[in-house]
Amino acid sequence: MTFSAVKAAKFVANIGFVLLFPGFLLYHLSLAALSLPPFLGGMYGITSAVLVIPLGLLFFKLLRRLLRSSPLYVTITVMFFIYVLGWTAIHFFIIDAFYIETATIQAIESLVLWLALFFIGVYFDLNSPWISKIFWAVFIYLLVFLAYYVIQSGNLMFYARQLYGVEYVTTYQGFARSMLVVSLFLLARPLSSLMRFCLILGSMFILFVIGARSEFYGFILLLFVLLPTLSVHNWKYGLLITVSVIILAIILSSNYEYLVHSRQFAILNLQSDSSYQARKMLETIAINQITKNPLIGCFGGHIAEAGSAGSYAHNLLSSWVSFGLMGFLFYIAISIVPAIHSFIHFLKKGDKDPLWMFSFEINFVCFILILAAKSVFWPLPALGWGVYLQAQLQRKFARKCNDRRRHSALKGNTINKTRPSLDTNPSR
Repeated sequence: MTFSAVKAAKFVANIGFVLLFPGFLLYHLSLAALSLPPFLGGMYGITSAVLVIPLGLLFFKLLRRLLRSSPLYVTITVMFFIYVLGWTAIHFFIIDAFYIETATIQAIESLVLWLALFFIGVYFDLNSPWISKIFWAVFIYLLVFLAYYVIQSGNLMFYARQLYGVEYVTTYQGFARSMLVVSLFLLARPLSSLMRFCLILGSMFILFVIGARSEFYGFILLLFVLLPTLSVHNWKYGLLITVSVIILAIILSSNYEYLVHSRQFAILNLQSDSSYQARKMLETIAINQITKNPLIGCFGGHIAEAGSAGSYAHNLLSSWVSFGLMGFLFYIAISIVPAIHSFIHFLKKGDKDPLWMFSFEINFVCFILILAAKSVFWPLPALGWGVYLQAQLQRKFARKCNDRRRHSALKGNTINKTRPSLDTNPSR
C-alpha cells in the first residue's frame, strides 16, 4: 500500500470520525436551536454512505496487511459482512411478505453504517491534534450549555425535540451515542489523573442530562473496570476513586428527592417503568421466534409480529432473529474478542498506549450494551471492531520494528567482534 493511499484513507476517516460524532451533535443542536431545515437529513446515514465508498476501496489495499496482523479476526469480520448481505438478499428475493421490504432496507442501512464505522475505526488517527481540539471544544460547549440549561430550567433532562418543538431533530439516543464516543475518545488521550477525573465527572453529567440510560450506565460500568485498572499503574487513581465516591454519595444523598424522579433513576423500579415493560414484551416475542426457528431465525420477524422496524429485542437476541444462528455466532465472536483482548493489553500498559485503551473502552461498553440494551442494528460496535484491528496492525508493525532493531544490533555486534584491530602499535 502506497504512502499516499494511507494518507488519503486517514484523512477521509478523520473527517468522518469528526462528522459522525461531535459534528452530529452540533448539527442537531443547530437544527433545534436555530429552527433550521434538515438540509442533510439525519446526517448519520448520508455521511456514512458517502464514507463507505472511498474507505471501502482503500480498505482492500490494506486487507493483506490486516490479514497478516490478525488473520482469523479479519476473516470472521469480513465473512459476517458478506453473510449479512447474502442473507438479506436471499430473503428479499425468496420471501413474499408485507414486511420484507422494510426489513431489507433496515438490514442494508445497518450494513452501510457498520462498514462506515468499521473503516473509520481501522484508519482514523487517535493522536491527531486537530481532532482532539474539536472533541474538546464540543465537550466543553455541551458541558457549559447543559449546566446552564439545568440551572435555568430546573429540569434534569434535556430533550431537544420537546424543548424546541422540532420533530426532525435526533432523539436523546442519537445525542447519547455521539456523546459516548466523544467521552471515550478524550479519556483515552494522554491526560493527567486530575484532568481525567474532571473529564469523567463532566461526561457523567452530560450523559445523565441527555437522558439515555443505556449509554449512561454503560459508561458507569466501564469506570468500575477502567479506574481500578489505571490505579494499578498509578496510585493517584485509587485516591480519585475514593474522592469520587464521596462526592457522588454527597450529591445523591442531598438531592435524592429531586433525582429520584429523573428518567435515569427509573432503573431502581423497573417493574413500573413502561419502557422496560415494553422491552420485556419484545424480548418474549424474539424468544418465541427463535424457539420456532432456532437455525434460521425469522428475518424481519420483529416487524411482522410487533409492527415496526424499531420493535426488535433490545439485546443480542435480535441478531439471532434477524440473521439466524450463524449470524448470531458471528456477531458474538467479533464483539467479544476485541473486548477481552483489548482489556489484556490495557491491563498491561494502562494509559501508556492510548489506542489499546480506546479499543478496550469502546468494545467493552458496546459488548455490555448489546448484552442488555442494544439491538444488532445499533451501529457503534463496528467502530470498536475497526479500532481493535488498527491496534493489532500497529502492534504487528511495532514488533517488526523491534525485531529489525535487534537484528541490526546483533549484526553490528558480530561485525565488531570479527573486524581486525586498527591498533598497529608494534610494541603489543
